[in-house]
Amino acid sequence: MEEQFFIASYIAHVRSENLSSALMSIAETPFAEVPATDEQSKLVVVIDAPTEGELLDTAENIRGYEGVLSFLPVYQHAE
Repeated sequence: MEEQFFIASYIAHVRSENLSSALMSIAETPFAEVPATDEQSKLVVVIDAPTEGELLDTAENIRGYEGVLSFLPVYQHAE
């Protein structure tokens, strides 16, 4: 049986006063990383999880972090 993987990228818009805490929270979140940010407090968040459920749970958790104004999917892939 082949191992499956699930990967998705999101754009998060965070309140500027919450940027540092949001970055730390995401860094501590299993399966998530922030490969890029910009000066308007927008983040690219990549989630690479072993199951679709864990990917969706991770996204939902990040959506609820303090200061996260929006968390929109850009790309999703499963193999």
